[in-house]
Amino acid sequence: MASQIDFGNQISTIKNKETSKVALFSTKELGYQPAMQELILSLAESLDEARKDMLSRLENLTETQQAFSPDPKSWSPLCIVEHCIRAERSFLANRPRPGNCNHVPPSFMNRIHQMGIHAILKWRIPVPIQSHAILPSGKPNLEDLASMWGDDMAWLREHIEKTPAKAMNLACFPHPIAGTLTLAQALTLDILHIRYHLPALEIRIMIARKI
Repeated sequence: MASQIDFGNQISTIKNKETSKVALFSTKELGYQPAMQELILSLAESLDEARKDMLSRLENLTETQQAFSPDPKSWSPLCIVEHCIRAERSFLANRPRPGNCNHVPPSFMNRIHQMGIHAILKWRIPVPIQSHAILPSGKPNLEDLASMWGDDMAWLREHIEKTPAKAMNLACFPHPIAGTLTLAQALTLDILHIRYHLPALEIRIMIARKI
């Protein structure tokens, strides 16, 4: 297993400059890197920790508190977690079979969009939701959400174990704005997206504890 990443750091410090190259340049430019598999293992470990951290923040709340929303336009703690899961599944839903990737190199505009998304997530810039598919339904409870994320993590582990090292660089995961992403790019965006919502989650939890 690769060495653990300090999840408290931002994207610029994840694997130092290596991750920023993965995020901003095409597979052709990046070329095959022996360190890619190690990087992906580290990102997957950080993602798993981020998921567990987000879920654990809700464990000491009652079911009423978990589902509490201060007003109709605000999300409950459960809704914030559900949104993160739906967003993750929106670009990992393709789930290509290991070694059977339909590689689609990103265009120049895709790379520009990737940079914009990274800036939005890193600096927590408020933006409107771009897809109704990632809006929370408010129906799953905490156990349901933990099960959904557990299923996703099980698939990710199997995918990493069975995918040939040389195929780790391929862009197989379609993102609605950033274009097709490599697995490392997708995991990086996923981690940043969870971190993006943590301050709002803490505020909702603080409000919910008062009821």
